Parts: sequence; structure tokens; C-alpha cells
Amino acid sequence: MCKAVSWEERYRRHNPWVLALLALAVISLTLFSGGGVGLSDNGDYGRVMTTNSLAWAVDDPRFVYQDTFRMVFQGDSPLEKLTNLLFGLDGIGTYPSIHLVFMRLSLLGNLALNFLTGQELAVYHVQVLGAIYTLCWAGLLFLLFRSFQLKRWWADLPVKLFTLFVLCDEGYTAYFNSLYSEPVQMVGLLAMAVFALRCLTGRGRWWLNGLWFLAGCLFYGWGKLANLPVGALCALCLGGALALLWPRKRRKWALGGAALCAVILAAVYFAVPSWMDEATNYNAVFYGVLKDTTPQQEAAFLEDLGLPQELAQYADSNYYTALAGQAREDPVYQQSFPQVGKVDVLLFYLRHPLYFLQKLDVSMAHSGWVRPFYLSNLDDSHPRLSFAGRFGGWSWLRGQLPVNTWAFTLLAVGAGCLCLWRLLAPGGKKRKAAAALVLLSLLGSLGYQFVIPLVTNGEGDLAKHMFAFVQLIDLLLLLLAACFGRLLCQLPQRLARPSRPLSKKAWIKRLAAPVAAAVLLVSLGLSWGLPVAARELRAHASHTQLEEDAYVQLGTYQGKPLVWQVVSESGGVYTLLAADTVADLPFETSGSAYGDNLWETSSLRQWLGGEFLRQAFAPEEQALLVKQDHRVLLSIDDIGKANSGHNDFFAFHIPAYSDRGAADAWAHTLTDTVSLPDITLLAELSRENRLTGPACWMETPYYNNGCMVRMLWTDGSFLMRDAKDTYGVRPVIYLEAAQPISGSGSIGDPFTLTP
Repeated sequence: MCKAVSWEERYRRHNPWVLALLALAVISLTLFSGGGVGLSDNGDYGRVMTTNSLAWAVDDPRFVYQDTFRMVFQGDSPLEKLTNLLFGLDGIGTYPSIHLVFMRLSLLGNLALNFLTGQELAVYHVQVLGAIYTLCWAGLLFLLFRSFQLKRWWADLPVKLFTLFVLCDEGYTAYFNSLYSEPVQMVGLLAMAVFALRCLTGRGRWWLNGLWFLAGCLFYGWGKLANLPVGALCALCLGGALALLWPRKRRKWALGGAALCAVILAAVYFAVPSWMDEATNYNAVFYGVLKDTTPQQEAAFLEDLGLPQELAQYADSNYYTALAGQAREDPVYQQSFPQVGKVDVLLFYLRHPLYFLQKLDVSMAHSGWVRPFYLSNLDDSHPRLSFAGRFGGWSWLRGQLPVNTWAFTLLAVGAGCLCLWRLLAPGGKKRKAAAALVLLSLLGSLGYQFVIPLVTNGEGDLAKHMFAFVQLIDLLLLLLAACFGRLLCQLPQRLARPSRPLSKKAWIKRLAAPVAAAVLLVSLGLSWGLPVAARELRAHASHTQLEEDAYVQLGTYQGKPLVWQVVSESGGVYTLLAADTVADLPFETSGSAYGDNLWETSSLRQWLGGEFLRQAFAPEEQALLVKQDHRVLLSIDDIGKANSGHNDFFAFHIPAYSDRGAADAWAHTLTDTVSLPDITLLAELSRENRLTGPACWMETPYYNNGCMVRMLWTDGSFLMRDAKDTYGVRPVIYLEAAQPISGSGSIGDPFTLTP
């Protein structure tokens, strides 16, 4: 008779296969169904396309996901064209990334697909590249799930499903359908984690695991050229750890392989093209060191960097703004700036540690998102910069959690390091030394990926440059989830009454992990819940007079009473922001195909100052309102209208930092009775934890084109959308001092006023 196989045994045999297939299905449905999902270009595609014989298939590829390109064949004979396409090295020196390997495989895959389906051979579908990355990702997840197994299936399965929930999120996988090199970094980092786990636990063939780990280091370091040093660090640290743990005959292979990997990465590092230094060094100084500084600081910091004081005029400018163009034509800049490199910037920050910490606050704030806020997931049949949201649960949840705070990060890193130490260190001095090397590689990677984006590129595109740090934190959270599942399996034994009395030290050791887990969960809950609770308490607080954060009922629109939040007061005039949207409208209905972002001539301004003002407020209510001068920022298309400012206004999506530079940005002054909130008002409310209510337009344009407008998004971040798109309208009105006649001033019982 055949012995019956238990459910748990079946689960242990088959769960890696089933879960890997589930991952493959989820990613495939996300990327390839319903028109597809990917990422739009923000200007970085050019260098990849140039080195891989690709050209655009459309005239205007900006801000929307494009899935079709054209392959450019060079040569006379079919064989020469094929050879040049797959093996040509023209232009490779401008961007020598190992991303080239995946790109050339996708070119070959497209040729095969076109031949089999009868399509034109020159057509390039980015989904072929996405399929290659999808298979790599699902394969690594299969090996990960085979590499660890918790004692109880009811603990093991939730941990692995949570792993799929995180690592198959649209924020990660949308990169697969793009030409960015982030997927190479992602695959390399996950491969390092998986094969390091297999090497340290002895699963599989040692030499195969070692080779694949070193390949992961190469992909991680070489995929994004800024990662080259940290890729070498990881190779050397784990090579040293394995040399301590493996038998003597394997040690030379561990050390030799690690050294060879480090040498290759070092050779690539010294071959990095100089053009990358020009742009990044400019941003590191003018949009990093000198960003948001006082004139006194500018003078002192320029002197510390050995630069002339005349360059202070370019502070706060990004390499891709108009002011930077002036700098590049400036003889003083041309003569002096090439002397400054990234090492000089790093040494500057080390000499100014408190200022360095202030700058790193900005980096920390930008480590909350997986999905880039300025890259569209969908094609031009949808509004530009649209998100798909097909499997974006982790992206959403991450945006709700305080993951971009020092407290969360330090707790997660500390707990992760403790877990790794407890797992790896027991067993003698060699194991402790090996564990220390593993922790060194982890902390070195985290520290490098946290610090280097700011040091090497300033604050430009920080959210995208923090992506490797984000992935490392997510892998740490998955480690903590696995350790928590392991703890649940051991909990009955830990809490069971011992057969003999335990010492105080033994009890502390037994209860340390459960107590630490409880403290971590409570801390996370408080750090998320306290700000929410504070906003709710403020909104429902009673007031005795008209003052900030009191609520006022004034006017009626389409049968609905209008409630306003008092957001500021100056000279007896109160600024009131609508607590809810009064309508869903485009910012501008005329102009280009995408609309016009100039507030002065916008259809929304005409509507607010005309139809809305007349219909929403009775004559006696209008008598309470006053016209107010307010400074309105201008996009690059309208700076000819400016009567103040001297700089472009670069985009930040984190509210706390979004209005920096607004005082120096191109602007003009308008007078309105009803207007929209500007970015400075909403940023100040957000910093003070006073920003409530739904998504809405701002009157502030996106700086580098004439059609996009800044807006408050549903998650509280500040994004931008085309002026012709339809979103919520929350007006701003200006009210002279008036006496409340009823109500308590809370959102549920707002004041009513008398003239």
C-alpha cells in the first residue's frame, strides 16, 4: 500500500513551484493584459537607444508609456545588419552598462517574434524585454521559496504571499516594460540576496551558488554605474564570509572569485564616461550643496569648495533648467567648476555634518515611493502620467506607512541586523566573523544607497535615485516578516512553563524577540496613527472666534452648503480654503492638445471669478469677500510675463519640500476674489499637519512646459497633470474680519457669519 502523503508534506514539495507560477501570472497580467503597463521616458532612454540601434516610432513620446520602437539596421548584407544589431559596439562608451546584455537579448527576441508572426522585422516591442525580466524575476522567486521553509505551513505561506505582494508590485514590475536600467539593478540585488542565502545555508551546489552570487554582484553594480563600488563591496564581504565558513579547499575559489568580480567592477568604474560627471557634478553643487541656502551660506560653501563667489548666482538651479544653460556659457564657470568632483562634495559634507544631516532629511523623505511619480504607466489613450493600479497594493500601502522617516528606517535596519546576527552568528568565532562581514555588506549597501544619490547628484530626481535604497529596505522588511513567522512557530515553546525555574537572564532572552516585535508594531502604528488623530482632533475642535483652523459655512453651490477652512490671517484678511471640492473641471479648455497652464487666462479662473462667484454667494455674502493680490508662478513658456523671480521652479512631489525655491521662481502678480490654492499654501499646511480634504488643482504650473499644472493628489503628494484633464476644484477666498453668529467653528458645526 502507498503511504498517504500529508497536506503539509505536499505543501513543502510544491509551494515553490506554485508560488513562482503565481508570481509569473500576476506579473504577466500586470504587464501584458489590457493594453499593457510600463513606464514612460523622462529623457534617459536616449543613451540606451543610441547604443542599441533603436529609434522612436512616434514623434512626441513624452509623459506616456510607449511600447513600440524601431530597430535601425546598419550594413549592406543581411548578415552584416544582424551582426551590427546584436554585437555592434558603436557608442557603447557613452553608457557602458551591463543592461546592454538584456537589451541585445530583447533585440534577438523581437527579430524572432517578427519572423514567426510575419510582422515587419524592424518593429521592436518592449514587452519582449519585459518578458525576459519577468522570467528572471519569477525564477529568482522560485529559488528564494526553495531556500527557506518555516516549520509550520500556516506561518510559511503568509510570509511567502507577502513576499509576492511586495516584489510583484506594479511599482517594481512596471520597470520591466521600459528601457531604464533599474530592472538590471533589481534582478542583481534579488539574485545577491537569494544566492547569498543559499551559500550560507548550504542549499544546492556550492560552486553554482557562488557563481550566481558573483553574477548578481556584477549585475547590481554594473547595471547602474553609480552602484559599482557597492557591488564590489558586497562581492568582497560575502567572499570573505564564505572563505571563513567553507572548507579549506573551497576558500581560494571564494576569495579569488570575489577579487575577480571587484577588479571587473573597478575597471568599469574607471571607464565611466566624463559626460555623466558634468551633469551630476553640477547638480551635486548647485542643486545640492547650494540648494535652499542663505547668501551667507552660499559664500561660505563656495569658498569651502574652492569656487569663486560669482557662481552664487546659479544656486538652486538644476542642470536641465535655463539658468544652468547660462552657467555653461559663463567663462568663470568654465574655468573653475571642472576642478570640483564628487570626492570634493563628499568631503565638504563630512566637514559640515549638521548640514549634511539636514540634506539627508530630504533623501529620507524621498524614500517612500516604489513607483516614480513623474512616469506614466499607460499609453496615450489615457491622460498623461496615468497610473495603472493593477497590482499596486504595496505601492499604496508603502505610501500610507511612515517608511520615509528616520524612526522607521532605524527600527527596520536595527531589527534586520539583529535578526541576521541571531541567525548567522551562533557557532564559534568564525561564524561570528562571517556574520559581521554579511552585516558589513548590508549596512554598507544601505549607507551607500542612502547617501550617494545626494552626494553625486544633489536633490534632482531623488525619488528615482533612491530606488535601490527602497528595494533594500523592502528586502529587510521581508526578512523581518520571515523572522516574525519563525517566532510565531516557536512562540508556544517560548511561552510554555519550563520544567525547572529559569533565571532572570533566561526569561529576558526568551521574551526578547516577542517584546521587540510588539514594540516595533506599536511604534509603527503610533507613527502612522498619531498625525491622523491630530488632524481629526484639530478639525473637530471648537473655537470662540474666527482664527486659523476654524471652519466657516459661507455660500451654497448646486444646493450644497460650502464649508471653508481658515488657513491663514494677515492684516485682518483671512484666507479660506474649501474643505471639499465644489466641482470637477479642467484647468483650461482651450490652447494646445493638452491645455495651457497659465492661470491668468485659464478657463477655470474665469469660471471661479464669474459663474461660481455669482451663483455660490448672495450679494450680502459677496460683501464679505475682498480682492487680494497674490503671486502666481510661471512655467518656462510664460517667463516673459514675469515681474519677479529669476529661476525655474523644479518639481518636488514631497509636500514638505515642494515649495523651496518658489520665492526666486519666475512669477507675476494677479488680483482675484476667488482663486486656487498655490503650492506654497498647501506645502505650509502639509508641514504643519493641517492639510485635509480631497485631491484638487493648484494654480501653480509645472515649470518646464506650458501645459501641465501642479495638483494635490489623493495620497497627499504634489503631482502634475495636463491642464485639459478633469480634477477637483477647491477654491480659495479672502474674507475680511466678520463676527460669527452661530456654530462652534468645527468641521461638523462651522461658524456662520454676519456682515
